[in-house]
Amino acid sequence: MIRLTLFIFMLAFCVYSHAQTVSKLTITDNLAASSKFGYGKPKPAPAKDQFEMIEEKGTQVLFYADVTPSESLPEIYKLSFTAYKISSGKDEWVDERVLDLKKTSTYALTAVNFFNSGEYKIVITSGDNKDLILAEGNFSIHKN
Repeated sequence: MIRLTLFIFMLAFCVYSHAQTVSKLTITDNLAASSKFGYGKPKPAPAKDQFEMIEEKGTQVLFYADVTPSESLPEIYKLSFTAYKISSGKDEWVDERVLDLKKTSTYALTAVNFFNSGEYKIVITSGDNKDLILAEGNFSIHKN
């Protein structure tokens, strides 16, 4: 019994000790103007939840996640950004981006082009465990 309890404790500690943390998710369409000509950590433009459809090129949506660096993480770890279209209450997969991050990283940034209007959501998960949701957000794309 003691061995089983110790094993469960060690397993829980190992899972927790390598867990990534996303402290904030920003959904927007661009980087802040001050970031375009500077060095260092880029900053996202103000968050948006509604975007206008650009039919010729697709509508680009930028996903910016503030992550918490940790010495307990492996040197390189993965974050997965998965976009879903919400149709009739069901999530339909649209696109996925998997990013390699260093344990000292303070942000993750990726963009996806969408070609249809509708309601969407983005889900950030651990690259090692898709069941571990770190952040999620909803947005919509409308024709004007």
